[in-house]
Amino acid sequence: ERLVGVCADGAPSMVGCRSGFKAFMKDVAPHVSFTHCMIHCHALAMKTLPPGLREVLSDVVKIVNHIQGSTTNSRIFKATCEEMGADFTVLLFRTEVRWLSRGKVLNRVIQPHEEIALFLERGCTKKENQLHEKMQDELFVMKVAYLADFFAEVNALILSAQGN
Repeated sequence: ERLVGVCADGAPSMVGCRSGFKAFMKDVAPHVSFTHCMIHCHALAMKTLPPGLREVLSDVVKIVNHIQGSTTNSRIFKATCEEMGADFTVLLFRTEVRWLSRGKVLNRVIQPHEEIALFLERGCTKKENQLHEKMQDELFVMKVAYLADFFAEVNALILSAQGN
């Protein structure tokens, strides 16, 4: 009688019309309304990024993984950042960037983007040369900044909805 609504993550066991929790609740309390969890709605929305922005996000993950995936690269990058007086000397390591931490990873890339470009400039490999070209591209850097701001706002909204 007191229950007004239920919010679920969309798992079949929760929202199944015939055998899930939703079906059980509709039998017990037919007046209850069901909604999809706001946090999961945002996670699903992130999967529908336009292809150009999705490619930028993928390239950022490649850059971070290239730098943090090798201890030698990590040390050289740290030394480069220290020489340049950067606020961050370590990038957040993500092989598969989850939606909640994307904003943090992107911020950690956009703030020292000059240091990253300098690190990649040494270009010992074709991959490093390609990544360096991206970090030198003003439009690419603007897209990374846009995504960093976008995901930071989404993260703030989600954390406020959680009460944190």
